[in-house]
Amino acid sequence: MSKALIFFFLFFLSSCSFVKNVFPTSSSDKFSKLASYKKTYQFIDKTGTYSMERISGIDAKTNRYFTKYAVKSSDGQVLERSVVVSKLGKLKGDLPVFQPFASQFQVWFDKEKYESETRFDSKEKQVKVYLKSPEEKWSGVKEANLSNRSGLYCFLSQVIECAQFTGFLQKAVEMKNGKMSLNLIWEGFPYVQEQYLNLPEELLSDATLEYDGMNKEGEYRFTLSIIGNNVFYLLDKNFVPVKVLWPGQGISILGRI
Repeated sequence: MSKALIFFFLFFLSSCSFVKNVFPTSSSDKFSKLASYKKTYQFIDKTGTYSMERISGIDAKTNRYFTKYAVKSSDGQVLERSVVVSKLGKLKGDLPVFQPFASQFQVWFDKEKYESETRFDSKEKQVKVYLKSPEEKWSGVKEANLSNRSGLYCFLSQVIECAQFTGFLQKAVEMKNGKMSLNLIWEGFPYVQEQYLNLPEELLSDATLEYDGMNKEGEYRFTLSIIGNNVFYLLDKNFVPVKVLWPGQGISILGRI
C-alpha cells in the first residue's frame, strides 16, 4: 500500500475522533467566527432521497478547520463520504488566510469503491490527487499546476467557511452587496465529474461567490457560479447552511428541524 493511501486510511479513522476536540476559540480570536456544528440534512438528487450528516469545526490543537460528511441510504449504507481539511492562519498585515490542506473522498459506483486523496502544496504551487479504483484510468496520481493561478483557493465542501474566514460574508451582508472570485477545488475529482452533467473536467475551476440578499425567513442567500453551474446557499445568522440548491444537477440539500 502506498504512503498516500496509508495516510488516507489513517486520516479517515482519526477524523471520526476529531469531533471530540472541536470547539470554538475565544471570542477575541478571528477563528471563533467559524461555527462548529453537527447537522443532518436530507439529500435529494435525481436518483432518490438520502440522509446526509455533516460535521464541521476547528481542531484547536492544530488550528485547522475540518469538514466531514457522509451520504447514506435509508438502510444506513454509506454511498459517498468526504473529509476536508484547511489550515487557518494570517498573512502580513493581519490578513486571515483559509488555506486548503488535504481531502479524502470515497464513492461507490455499482457497489465498487472509488477513492481519492487531494494534497495541496502552496510552496510547490501544485495540487496532487492520489486515486485508487477498480479502473485503470482512475488510478495513480494526477497533478495540477498552480503557477498560473492566484487569489483565494477553496474546497467545494468548505466554500462558505473559506469565504467567511476572509470576512467576505460579513462584509457583503453589511453592505447588502458583494462578489468575490476564487479558485474552486473539486475534492471529489474526477469521480464527481462522472456523477453529474456539464461539469468541467478539471481539478480546479474559476468561480465566483455573490451575495443575493436575505429571504423572508431571514436566511442569507449566496450564489456560487462555476462555469455554467449555479449553486444557491441559504445560510442562518451564523453562516451555517440551512439549504443548498443546485438546480442544474437536480440536487437539494435541506436541513432537518
